[in-house]
Amino acid sequence: MRNILFISHTPTATTGYGRVTRRLAHALRQTGHDLAVVGSGFGGGPHELPYPIIPWPNLSAEVIVQAIPTFHPDGPKVRRTTPASAFALRPSADRIL
Repeated sequence: MRNILFISHTPTATTGYGRVTRRLAHALRQTGHDLAVVGSGFGGGPHELPYPIIPWPNLSAEVIVQAIPTFHPDGPKVRRTTPASAFALRPSADRIL
């Protein structure tokens, strides 16, 4: 199984993105993957979910850069991009676009 660093809205949010993040994270854990979420809108503190959520204030790229060596996600290489860039993970690719 893989270590996955999920970068999205916090799964504790009741927004559409938050609900989708929570469902995907749950499905990934059920298939045996280990994951952590870098969650936009999460202020930190305790939560009921069975994986770590890393607060992502101001959508700072530095939070992601710091989370990578801490969590050690498997898979694609990570490249620095401008803050305005979108991140899209393609399983068949060797990079984050």
